[in-house]
Amino acid sequence: MSIIESQQINPHLLTHKEYRLAIKNSQSGTLITMFLQTPFFHTKHLPKTHKILSSDLPQVLRTQCFNELDLPFNVEVKNTEIGHLFEHILLEFLCQIKIKNGFSKASFRGVTKWNWKKDAKGTFHIKIETQPEDLIFFESALSKSMTILNKILLSQKQSVSSLVN
Repeated sequence: MSIIESQQINPHLLTHKEYRLAIKNSQSGTLITMFLQTPFFHTKHLPKTHKILSSDLPQVLRTQCFNELDLPFNVEVKNTEIGHLFEHILLEFLCQIKIKNGFSKASFRGVTKWNWKKDAKGTFHIKIETQPEDLIFFESALSKSMTILNKILLSQKQSVSSLVN
C-alpha cells in the first residue's frame, strides 16, 4: 500500500518489530511520530551505528547538525537519540533521491523533539520541512531510511546474541 496518494501523504502507520511510525503531511511539512519499542533510546546502546553508516550511507555523517554541544553529526551519532538518528538518515535520502531525479541541488531541514513527561518514553516527533512538490521523493526516502535503521537495530541484537553464545 502506498503512503502517497494524489501527491499527499495520508496519515499512515508503519509498523516494525522495534518501532512504529505515524506519518502525517500538512502545509508546513511532514510530521513523523516514532514510537520506539526497544528498552533503549540512544545510539550509545547501538555501538555499530557509526560503522554501518560509514559503509552504507557515509554522506549522512557529513550532514549539518544543530545540537546542544555543537558537535558535528559524525560525533553526535555515537550518542544521540534514535529518533534524531532517523531524522538525519531520512534527510540525507531525501536529498540523494531529489538529486538523482535531475535536480542540481537539494536541501531539507528537520527537527526532532520529545517530551517523555508528556508522551511515553521512546516517543519522538520528527518534523521534516517538505514542499508539496518534494513529496514524490518521500516514500522512497522513507523506505530506504527504515532499511538502514532496521540494520542498525538488528546489529544490537546480533551483538547481544554473540555475547550470550
